[in-house]
Amino acid sequence: MRSIIKSTLVLSMLLGGVNGCVSTSDIHVTQESDPKANLSAYKTYQFIEESGVVAKSHSQADRYGDQKVAQSIELLINESLQKHGKKTTSKHPDFYVAYIGGSSDEAAKAHLNAKGKEMVAKHGNAALLILLIDAKSGEVLRVATAEAEAKHLPQKQMQQRLRFAIEKMLKGVS
Repeated sequence: MRSIIKSTLVLSMLLGGVNGCVSTSDIHVTQESDPKANLSAYKTYQFIEESGVVAKSHSQADRYGDQKVAQSIELLINESLQKHGKKTTSKHPDFYVAYIGGSSDEAAKAHLNAKGKEMVAKHGNAALLILLIDAKSGEVLRVATAEAEAKHLPQKQMQQRLRFAIEKMLKGVS
């Protein structure tokens, strides 16, 4: 099961930051749940160890930064799930939580200028994928994605943007 999840996670990338006085209009969230799954019946969860943030490089500073972002993501996922009455456990969970995030400063966005000529502008993008997986069957219960422009904001504003995205991704999990 871990190899399936790992393969699924590798297909996606990360998000950058979340809400309050901070703009969230560029954050696009999608979510889809298995219509047969009764998410309210699932009470306990455990994170899949392979979850995390895709490293931008092999430098010590980048790995440390990615680790901090992953810790923030887990904390915010925990907060959101606990608001929905879910509890974390280290043994025999009802469902697993897997996530992967990543960002790129090399994304390009095409647009037409006033003369109708296509122009390409370089900017950063970020994405986050969250999967909720039935612990017994391995079936995916929910897939949620968030994409946004990667913005270089102060830590507090990035946390607000990330919180906004995760809460929207896990809305209705009760």
